Amino acid sequence: MEPVPVEEQSWTSATFAAYWFSDLINAGSWSQISSFVSLGLTWWQGLLATFTGGVLLCVVIVFNGIIGARLHVPFSISSRAAFGHYLSRFAVVSRMVIAWFWFSIK
Repeated sequence: MEPVPVEEQSWTSATFAAYWFSDLINAGSWSQISSFVSLGLTWWQGLLATFTGGVLLCVVIVFNGIIGARLHVPFSISSRAAFGHYLSRFAVVSRMVIAWFWFSIK
């Protein structure tokens, strides 16, 4: 699978932002907002809290992916620089378990 040539790429910054935030439009997010309402927030405060959390999460995910995008190495290899050979296994396994839960909920 070859990447799309630069002259045929049509996504803009707004397209990327819309793609990232489309993840916030699902049943889990709406139930989170309704939980905020049941805790005493208004609907727009719950929506703002969910949106703010989504923005912060996007920033963390982008920073987490920079090393892989620039050096073309997977997380399991780049985690060895921070955690060492043996402790990087914990980082990889914990990421795997979190992914299992994430995909089972979505």
